Amino acid sequence: MNSIKNVPARVLSRRTGHSLEAEREQFDKTQAMSISKAINTQEAPVKEKHVRRIILGTHHEKGAFTFWSYAIGLPLPSSSILSWKFCHVLHKVLRDGHPNVLQDCQRYRSNIRETGDLWVSSSKPLKPCSVVMSFVYHQQKNQEQSLQQKLRDDQFAILQGTVTEAENIIQDAVAKLDDPLHIRCTSSPDYLISRVQAALESVTTLESGHAQYVSSMADATELVGALAQFAHLTADAIVNGSATSHMAPTDHADKLTDTCRDCGHRSLEYLNELKDKQLLRQANPEDVRRTLQGILQLGQELRPKSLDIKQEELGRYSLNSAWEAAKLFSLVPNRILNSCTDLMKAIRLLVMTSTSLQKEIVESGRGAATTQEFYAKNSRWTEGLISASKAVGWGATQLVESADRVVLHTGKYEELIVCSHEIAASTAQLVAASKVKADKNSRNLGKLQACSRNVNEMAANVVASTKSGQEQIEDKDTMDFSGMSLIKLKKEEMETQVKVLELEKMLENERIRLGDLRKKHYALAGVYEDPDDGEGKPAGTPRRGMLKKPPLAQKPAYPLKQDGELEQQDGVYQAHVVNF
Repeated sequence: MNSIKNVPARVLSRRTGHSLEAEREQFDKTQAMSISKAINTQEAPVKEKHVRRIILGTHHEKGAFTFWSYAIGLPLPSSSILSWKFCHVLHKVLRDGHPNVLQDCQRYRSNIRETGDLWVSSSKPLKPCSVVMSFVYHQQKNQEQSLQQKLRDDQFAILQGTVTEAENIIQDAVAKLDDPLHIRCTSSPDYLISRVQAALESVTTLESGHAQYVSSMADATELVGALAQFAHLTADAIVNGSATSHMAPTDHADKLTDTCRDCGHRSLEYLNELKDKQLLRQANPEDVRRTLQGILQLGQELRPKSLDIKQEELGRYSLNSAWEAAKLFSLVPNRILNSCTDLMKAIRLLVMTSTSLQKEIVESGRGAATTQEFYAKNSRWTEGLISASKAVGWGATQLVESADRVVLHTGKYEELIVCSHEIAASTAQLVAASKVKADKNSRNLGKLQACSRNVNEMAANVVASTKSGQEQIEDKDTMDFSGMSLIKLKKEEMETQVKVLELEKMLENERIRLGDLRKKHYALAGVYEDPDDGEGKPAGTPRRGMLKKPPLAQKPAYPLKQDGELEQQDGVYQAHVVNF
C-alpha cells in the first residue's frame, strides 16, 4: 500500500487537538487586540465595538480571566487617560459581562483602589474608579443579602415541613381518643405521670428553640429538633392519658379524656401559629403547658394514696394507736395483762426488725433512683408491705380494746381469740411481703422470721389465758331436770331443737356474709396480678363481671417429725399447746 508523504495543511487543521488550540489562540489574539484598542492613551472615546468584543469574550469563557490577564499589565500609573479608559471598560464589563466577572474582580479590588488613590490628588480626580469600586461593593453586598435571604427561606421551609409532620402526629393521637379499638388499651397512672413529665420538659426545650430561631432566623436547627421531640412526647401523653382513663372511675375518666382532647387542640393551635410568619414571633406554648399540668394532676389523683407516704412512715401503723391504748392494760387482770403485754412487746420487736429489713431492701435495690421512685416502681410490693403493717397494727389495737371490754363485762372473750388469730395471720403476711425483695441470706430476714415465730407463740398464750379466764368467769351451773315431767321434757327438747336450727341457719348466713366481706376487702385492696410484669399495679375501679374469686392458698406440706426431732426454728414449742 502506498502511503501519503505530504499531508495537506487544511487536513491537519481538522484534527481536534489542533483545532482547539487554534481556536484558543484566535480568542486570545482577538481579546488582546480589542483590549489594546479600547484602552489606550489617545484622547478619543472608547469605541463600542471593542467593548462589545470584550464583553462577548467574558461570556465565551464564562469569566474575566483573559481580560484581567491583559489588563493587569497595562501601565495605568503613567497616564490618566489610560486609567480613565480602563475604568470605563471595566464598568461596562461588570454591568453587562458574565455573572462570574464579579467574582474574578474581587481578587483585584486592591489594584482598582490603588488606581483611584493615584489620581485623587490631581486636578482631575479619577471619578470612574470610584464608580467602579462602588459598583463592586454593592454587587457583593447584594449577593450576600440574596444568599442570606435564600438561607432564611430554606430554613423556614424546613420548619414548615417539621410543623406539618408534628400536626399529623398530634392529630393521630387525638383521633385515638374516639377510636373503638383503643378502648382495650390500658395504662397505669405512674406511667402516665412519667410521660407527661417528659412532655413538660419538651415544652421548655421548645420555648428555648423558638427564642433562638426568632433571634436568628437563619438557623432553625434547635427549633426543628425541639418540635419533633415535642410532637412525639405530647402525642404519647395524650394516648396514655386515654388508656389510663379506661381503668379510672367514671368522673375521673371523663375529666382525663376531656383534658387530653384539650391538650391536643391547644398543641395544634400553637403549631398553626408557627406556620404563619406574622404570628411566629408571638407564638407561646403556655396553653399547652397548662393542659399538660392538668393531665399530670389527674394522674396523681388516680395513684394509690399509699404510694405517697415516706419511708419512715412504713411499718409504723402498728405502733401509733396500739401504744396509745396500752395504758388501758391497767384495767385488765394480771393473767391476760401479762400475756397481752408479752404479745405487744413481740409485735414491737417485729415491727422494728421489719423496718430495718425494709431499709436494707431499699438501699440495695434502688440504685441511682430515689426512695420515692423505688416505692413507686415496686408498687405491688409496697402495697403488700403497707397492707401487712396496717393489719398488724389494727389487730394489736383491737386486741387492747377487746381485752378492756372483756374485763368490764361489756365484751366477749371470742373477740380476744379472733384478734389473736388476726395478728398471727397479719404477721405471716408481713414476713411474706418482706421475703419478696429481701436477700435470702440477709441477717435481718432471719431476725424477722424469728420475731414472727415469737409473735405466734405470744398470740397462742393470749388465746390460752383468755380461754382460762373465760372458764373461770362464766357460770357453769349444772342443769336440773328432776322437777320436769315427760311432756315438759319433750317440749324443752323440741324448743332446743328449734333453737339449734335457728343458730345453724344464723351461722350459715354469717359465714356467707363473712365471705362477701372478704371479697369486698379483696376488691378494695386494689391489687391485681399481671403475668407479664413482676410488679403489681394499682387497679382501677372494679367493673361488673371482672372480679374473680382469688385462688385458695394451699397449706404447705411439711414432713412430720418425731417429738425428739423438734427444733426451735420450726416454731413449735412443747411448753405451749393451745387449740385455736
